[in-house]
Amino acid sequence: MHEMSLCESVLQIVEEEAARQRFSKVKWLQLEIGTLAGVEP
Repeated sequence: MHEMSLCESVLQIVEEEAARQRFSKVKWLQLEIGTLAGVEP
């Protein structure tokens, strides 16, 4: 479940930054994770 906590952390960062930038919504997000990150797709 490490991937789930990673996703939750990314979502939290995106939501905080969207609020800081006064965005009403985020339409898309591109996230690249390197092969050595140890994250299962």
